[in-house]
Amino acid sequence: MSKVGWKWEDLIVCGYYTPGPYAKEAERLIASLEAFDIPYDLTCANDLANQPWLSVTRAKPQKVKEALMKYTTRPILWLDADAIVKRDPRLTLPNSWIGDHIPAMSVHLFGGVRACSGTMIFRPSVASLECIDWWVDHLKENEECRLEDVMGLMPGLDRSLSCEWCWIFDLSTKRYGQCDVIIEHLQASREYRGDRPGGGPSPLLPSRLKRLAHEREADKPEQKGIFGQ
Repeated sequence: MSKVGWKWEDLIVCGYYTPGPYAKEAERLIASLEAFDIPYDLTCANDLANQPWLSVTRAKPQKVKEALMKYTTRPILWLDADAIVKRDPRLTLPNSWIGDHIPAMSVHLFGGVRACSGTMIFRPSVASLECIDWWVDHLKENEECRLEDVMGLMPGLDRSLSCEWCWIFDLSTKRYGQCDVIIEHLQASREYRGDRPGGGPSPLLPSRLKRLAHEREADKPEQKGIFGQ
């Protein structure tokens, strides 16, 4: 792996999804990527089919590693399947982020506290693989810990991504107000997570359903009159 010669225009979006409802989430993400002509590699993780939600999420570091090994000379924007792209990320990444002094892996720290893994940026470097190996090893050692709690302890993790990169339609708005969103996450786990502690649906599910209805309405073609006007 080398940082020599790469540029943000070479960025590729990677991620994975499981068969079933999350495949529909991935279709929405793909449509948003194709609208900006952004290259992507989103894989269907058949090996995780019918696995508990927690097991599916904890597979993320290994899936990231596979992508890093596949795209050794390109920067990777890793997105969860329930994300949608609102602005072309390649136009907002500064050239000053290219160089040996730049951390290998960047995330957003929600509220200055919680590291978010829904959006992650990886530079093409050996250091990126070292970050992921650390994450995999420490997840094994902390089987009861949340994926992102372990990630937040990672040495050298860059937590400087602004909220526009990992926007949650209701929680981020409440925390930060309005902004020019780059990546939005539609929180599919509120609807599809089957192993929620205490059982039952998420109390935030109505907010997700309302946001999805708004998204569908925005995607409708403009209605014209009988004479096409």
